[in-house]
Amino acid sequence: MNRREDKPRPGKAQVGEPSPQCEEFAILLAEYWEGDAAASLRAEIERHTRRCPECAEVFESYRQTIRACRMARDVPDAGPSHKQLWDDLFRQIQALQDYLDK
Repeated sequence: MNRREDKPRPGKAQVGEPSPQCEEFAILLAEYWEGDAAASLRAEIERHTRRCPECAEVFESYRQTIRACRMARDVPDAGPSHKQLWDDLFRQIQALQDYLDK
C-alpha cells in the first residue's frame, strides 16, 4: 500500500538526513550568536527555527550554552579554600617562629 503520508515531503529531509538548509543553519549559528550576521540572515535563521524542530533544538542549546558562559564569566572567583587559608596561616606562623628563634 502506497500511502501518501509515508512518502517524504518535498523540501523536508528524511530522518537522519539533514536538508541543505539545515546544514547551512548549523554553519551560520556562530555568526548569529556573535552578532556578525546581517539582519536578513538573522530573520531567515529565526524563520527556519520556527519550521524545523531539530534546528530549533540546536538553536536553543546554543542559546543556553552562551547564557551559561556569560553567567560564569560574571561570577567572581571563589577565592582560596579554607584549607589554603589554614596552610597559608600555618606557613606565616612557622616563618615568624623561625625568625624569633634566630
